[in-house]
Amino acid sequence: MITDKEINAEINDLTALRELVETYEEIAISRMRKIRNAVLSTRDFANGLAQIFVELTSSYRAQVQQLIKEKGSKNVKLTAAQTSILNHNGKTVSVFLSANTGLYGDIVQNTFNLFINSIKNTPTDLVILGRLGKKLFDEQGPKLPATFIDFPDEGVDREKVRALLDLLLKYEKVLVYYGQFENVIKQEPTVADLYGEEITPTTGSNTTQSKYVFEPTLETILEFFETEIFTSIFEQTVQESNLAKYASRMISLDSATENIGHRMRNVEFQKRLTKHRIMNRKQLDSLTGFSLWQVT
Repeated sequence: MITDKEINAEINDLTALRELVETYEEIAISRMRKIRNAVLSTRDFANGLAQIFVELTSSYRAQVQQLIKEKGSKNVKLTAAQTSILNHNGKTVSVFLSANTGLYGDIVQNTFNLFINSIKNTPTDLVILGRLGKKLFDEQGPKLPATFIDFPDEGVDREKVRALLDLLLKYEKVLVYYGQFENVIKQEPTVADLYGEEITPTTGSNTTQSKYVFEPTLETILEFFETEIFTSIFEQTVQESNLAKYASRMISLDSATENIGHRMRNVEFQKRLTKHRIMNRKQLDSLTGFSLWQVT
């Protein structure tokens, strides 16, 4: 039977734990608010850049295919990377944006599940960012080679981003798996094709594809997009991931606070029961002693 001393010790432990969790929750809220406005305000801009990038590569690809046709060659379908200004190795790389620490709710695990399910039947090189991602991959992932990179949970380390992009820009296709912020209570695992190969310009009977005049040349502009703008799009993806993680942490810690409160109510109820049990025993002992005196 649990004693009153043990109950008081558990109440003290739960009180200290609740204060710690509430502190972490306040920090998560503060960090989420700090980056939310910046991320949401630049999301449309980044999406616009990605769309322009797709249209530029489509335009350049159309020019190359037209030249091939004029030279009497077969009409071939070229990919964005095949008409890229930069040299690519013809491979696909899948990047998992995880975290270095825990307490991010289920968004990291859900994104990892999407990542693992996607690479099962697809030939791809693997890059995992964050120590938690390495731990998940070692414990739950397939026995495949992967590149692990220690990546910060907060902000964007531009030196590490540059070093990472030196690696990614060699690939023909770059897929990034990350958590995306939908709203405060909803974060979804997402995959982004940074070359936009799967995004096609809007076409239809009532719409026309945008046409551009390139100065100085289309090749020069494409080279800029494939380096500087590619970097901006990747940095936006990292910030999206950070925002989703902090929102998920806030929800997780809020749920933990509720669970601690529920447990404290149960323990306090147990304390009252124990107190009443002790009082009842004392009363019974008093009555027993009184009865013995009556018999005497």
